[in-house]
This record gives sequence, C-alpha cells and structure tokens, in this order.
Amino acid sequence: LHQSGGRVMRIELLVLAQQITSIIGEGSVWVNTAQRLAYWKYRIPGYVLKNHILQRYEKGLAVKLCGLRCLNEPGCVSFNVYYDGNVCELNSGDRFSYPAHLYMDSTSSYYGMTHNDSPLCLDPSGLTDTCENEGKIQNGFWSEWNEWGPPTSFNLTHKLRFSTRKCHGPFHGGSTCEGESARSRYEYEDLERVDPIGGAEKNNAHGWDYTRIYDGRVDTDFSQGQCYHSASPSNSWVEIYLRELHYVKTVRILNRGDCPDFCVRRAIGTVVKVCVGPGAGDCQLCGTVDTGPRGEWIPVECPLPLLGDNVRFEHSTQYIQICEVEILTLA
Repeated sequence: LHQSGGRVMRIELLVLAQQITSIIGEGSVWVNTAQRLAYWKYRIPGYVLKNHILQRYEKGLAVKLCGLRCLNEPGCVSFNVYYDGNVCELNSGDRFSYPAHLYMDSTSSYYGMTHNDSPLCLDPSGLTDTCENEGKIQNGFWSEWNEWGPPTSFNLTHKLRFSTRKCHGPFHGGSTCEGESARSRYEYEDLERVDPIGGAEKNNAHGWDYTRIYDGRVDTDFSQGQCYHSASPSNSWVEIYLRELHYVKTVRILNRGDCPDFCVRRAIGTVVKVCVGPGAGDCQLCGTVDTGPRGEWIPVECPLPLLGDNVRFEHSTQYIQICEVEILTLA
C-alpha cells in the first residue's frame, strides 16, 4: 500500500481484525467462522424479533460483527441490527420458532438461519419439526398486530385508529394467511343520553306496556310493574321513538332480575335495530344481545353510529323483557 488512502484502509482493516479477534477468540478457526457466518443469509428488512433478547450491544457494531457476537454467544440463533445507532441484539429464538414475535420496525433488520441451519426449526404451531427439508411446504403465518396508530378525526365527533399485521410466506407452495391484514376501531367522545317520547308494540296482554321501558324507574322487579313484557314469545317486537333524528351508538338494556335463570336468559337473542320512522321498513342492525345477567345493564354497541329516530327491539322465539333502556347518541 503506497498511497495515503491505502494506509488509512490498512489501519481500518487492522482495527476490524482486532474487533473480530476480541469477539471470536485467538484460537478460532477462520474458515469455520466464515462458513458459520454464511448461516446468516436469511434477512428480513424492516423487522425485529422481540421478547427473546440474550444480549444487547450499543457500541456501533456492524452487521458482520453482530453476527460474530451471536456465533460466540451460547444459545444465540438470530440477531437484530438497528441501523440508526448500529445497535446489536442477540436472540435465543428465531422466526421459525416464534413467528408471531416478528414486529415491523423500519430502522432495523432481522438476521437468521434457513430451515436447515436453524436449531429451532419449528413450524408456526410449534409442534412439527421441519428441519429435515428446507424446501418443505409451509403455510403463511401472521405476525402479531402492531400497536393502534394515531387517531384520525372523523365527523369531528369520534376518532378512527388502524392497526396492521404482516403475513410471512407462504413458502414452497403453501397456503396464504387467512384473515385481514388491517383492522380499525372507532373511539367516541361526548356521548349523551336521549329520552324517548313514545313508542309502539306488537300487542300486550300483560298490561305492562312499552312506557315501562323509559319511565325512569331503575327497578328490575316485573311483579311490581317496573318492567315491560311482550304478550307473545313468537316474533315479538317493541319500538320506542326519539324526538328527532340522532346518531345512535349504544343501547343499554336493564334486564329483569326477579325470576329464575331460564327467565332472565330470555334477553339473549334480542335484536336491536335503529330505524328512521315507525315500523321495520327503514332499519339498520345495531347488534344482538348475547348475554343475560340477572338484573344488570346489557350494553349493545352499534359498530358505527346509526342515524334514526326509532330504536326497535325484536325476538323471534322469546318474550321481550325490558325494565329500562338508555340510548346514547353522538352529542
């Protein structure tokens, strides 16, 4: 090396050699080390493996040096490299043994072995050994859901958040992942209770008409005249009217509490709809009651706010029993 640039490169190579020697030891076989470094040929950019860290180094280790650290660390089978600070994390697991623990991170890359090389060659179920054949068919598998993203305003009344997950694979002709890669949820603020002004029902032979549903008396004893009870268990319905159109988000039903289990469980299967105008002609499904706790409030959450001035309750095979109702709408 005759030029000054060459001398600088030689010094850098000497420093690198010293770093490698400090990691793998003086007596290591270089050819064997090179062969082992070839194991780290499975790279997933933009991902890290979490929850299985053996060691973490924040000394600016490059990828190859991080790989050498892993080779020298008992139990290390994969590693993560964060490029924003050259952080090196050594893992006791890999993407074959813990596929759901791969998380998206745009500042990093995951490095691991192939199926044949990995000592933890398990399929996503963690039950079947797949090390004997790297080309074996493997179905796609999902990563865990990412954290909910930042909220986005929607109609100035509620916020929308998204979360995503990644399908890894399929490999060698396997089936793709089943299900959705994204999900969303709405967060609502400033819900207000709206009082009904009237209603209607199919018929009532018991004498406890629909006004019991919204008379303001929070009592669960039907025998004391506190609750509504439909006349028939077959295709029964009752509806209550609001003064004007509202975006209904939640309907809370107070269940009967003065009778045996078979009686209080009649609430299960009650269908809640939000309608525009009287009758069932212009209705949207809010939800269906799936539980029947004795004398307790049962919330039915509409998947989205539904516009209407009529909240309708239907049941095809049971009596409708409601002691009180609360209707929560967007403020």
